[in-house]
Amino acid sequence: MSELKMEHVRVLVVEDESTFLKLMETYLKKLGCSFTLCRNGREAVDAVKACAYDICFMDIMMPVMNGIEATQIIREECSKVLPIVAVTSSGMKATRDTCLEVGMNDFVMKPVSMDVIRDAIIHYALRSPEVV
Repeated sequence: MSELKMEHVRVLVVEDESTFLKLMETYLKKLGCSFTLCRNGREAVDAVKACAYDICFMDIMMPVMNGIEATQIIREECSKVLPIVAVTSSGMKATRDTCLEVGMNDFVMKPVSMDVIRDAIIHYALRSPEVV
């Protein structure tokens, strides 16, 4: 594969937990991506309305608006194609099924490694010819 140009990838991270946000910030800086950090689903919806992103990593359980509600609004009002990857500590099949039913594209379990994040970006965000 030719050299990946991650600096052109715009990532939205939606998470209320400060430690996980810091971890994602570290990963995305190492990967060279540009990114926006949001602390709840309402901020995520506003961010998607204001800017085009190539991929979104969305926590499920958050204050103000959870990831399920935010995904439903994003799918109805903003974007049917933005790849949204659920990031959660719940490994229950019902949680995974709910995420996929509301329009999330994938599901990863916390804690996540940089390899998992990189692989999701490659799979979902670097498919577009204008990004690679």
